[in-house]
Amino acid sequence: FSLPVARSYSRGKRREEGRCSLKSIIIVTATLCVSCFRQQPSAQLSQRNTLVDMRIGGVPEAFNLPLYNLSEQPSEEGTTNAEQHTFVEVEGGTGALTSGLLEGEYDVIVALTEGLVCKIANGDDIVLLGTMVESPLCWAVSTSSASPYQSFEGLKGTTIGVSRYGSGSHLMASCEGRKKGWATNDLAYVVENNFASLRDSVVQGRSSAFLWEKYTTKPYHDRGILRKIDEVVTPWPAFMLAAKRTAIEANPCAFEKVMKKIRAECFSLLHQDENQVATAVVER
Repeated sequence: FSLPVARSYSRGKRREEGRCSLKSIIIVTATLCVSCFRQQPSAQLSQRNTLVDMRIGGVPEAFNLPLYNLSEQPSEEGTTNAEQHTFVEVEGGTGALTSGLLEGEYDVIVALTEGLVCKIANGDDIVLLGTMVESPLCWAVSTSSASPYQSFEGLKGTTIGVSRYGSGSHLMASCEGRKKGWATNDLAYVVENNFASLRDSVVQGRSSAFLWEKYTTKPYHDRGILRKIDEVVTPWPAFMLAAKRTAIEANPCAFEKVMKKIRAECFSLLHQDENQVATAVVER
């Protein structure tokens, strides 16, 4: 089930240059993840899943609808150690998700590609399982309705609100600054922990702007609470599934099963009427 990661990045020649290091890290970690399963003795692979409750952490956004649906499925009756899959909503974003994964709060997480790769590059016990959302993420650069800023270019020398250091909101602001040739200290950062605090930070003047997913932020733009001044689009798939390597090695069968079920839920949504899916998202 890790092959979609490699497939996704094999099309890198059609995307922006300068992605070689990110591409290499992801393909290598995908290969390592596959090897975690292949190296297990066949007797161990045939064992029943001992993780009765597989906890899947993710942000409460539309693309995680398959995980909500999976979480609400009844367990298989009449089986020993019937699997339960609990989707845990995490308001803090990728930084909170990776911390929770490493601390054992979640077994699998859906998080931003750039945040996961950053953790892997720093040597954390995390491996990529596969791609959840292959399309790139569009970040809205938001400020208060009364601020003087008109574009990201105007934010040089100011303070950007981020959910956590190493989160997508931090990494993408930093990447955009580097792309414009700015020095590292041309942007300062203030940690606000979650989306609600980030909104408050620009209104109350603690930060000049912040980056968050475009459509999650749009209702606040429409109501005039925030003002969108720019957009930043990632040159890689938006969200990936990840787990701890040590956890996979200890129980490969459990992770193989949950990945198959996630994939089945995704394919099920693809074959549903678009209006029905849209209604299900709105009702969340």
